[in-house]
Amino acid sequence: MRFFEEHYKISQEHAKLQRAHLEDELHLLHAQINPHLMFNILNYIHILMKKNVDMADDLLMRYSDVLR
Repeated sequence: MRFFEEHYKISQEHAKLQRAHLEDELHLLHAQINPHLMFNILNYIHILMKKNVDMADDLLMRYSDVLR
């Protein structure tokens, strides 16, 4: 019985460490987004809003998902 408890604890700790590692990688990727790229994307969306509001809205929502 004790073996299974220890195995469960180790499995839980491993899952916790994996989750933390993935979150760290995600934070690193977010930090690497080039500010100039962000400016270009937002500028493109601004121009697109004058021509196709629905497409601009969709693009803005997708971009916000990427930034999350």
